Amino acid sequence: MTFKEMCCLKGINRCMMEKVIRITPSARPFGGDISLPQGIPDQKWRKMSSQLTPEEVTSAAERIVRAYSAMDEDVYFSSFDPQATFLFHATAERLTSREDYRVQWRIWVSEGWKVIGCHSSDPFIQIYGTTAVFSHSVATTTEERGQRAVTEERETIVFTRAGSGGIMAVHEHLSLNTF
Repeated sequence: MTFKEMCCLKGINRCMMEKVIRITPSARPFGGDISLPQGIPDQKWRKMSSQLTPEEVTSAAERIVRAYSAMDEDVYFSSFDPQATFLFHATAERLTSREDYRVQWRIWVSEGWKVIGCHSSDPFIQIYGTTAVFSHSVATTTEERGQRAVTEERETIVFTRAGSGGIMAVHEHLSLNTF
């Protein structure tokens, strides 16, 4: 099925279809090919579209990593939608809201856990209109009861355009990097 046929099935008219930006499957966050509709200058296109940009996603992900690394609870949790979900290898259950995660965070902190540093590498961004998938590798140094540990993980964060024009994380999945 072609892109045009899918749009027709979903009730997307030609005008809306022409406003879609596609990022090629091989695109990387910095320097990936972005195809804009012909005849629309890039700056004007950005004003017309609610399409997320790689720059916005990168900025939002960096904000999360910085706040996590600094243990800035307010900034960190404000980056997530209240209904965001979280899957972590260190928790037995899915956390089904930002508040559930915040409660778990506070339990960890009360038990002596703290983040010493967090380093993100190998970012990859996939844009799907007003939604984006950000994945990267993460090396996190933590301390618990005086013992430091470095954990190598892979993380995926799903972002979406928020009502005010900013973007919010709506899902986070963290797994151990066993490779």
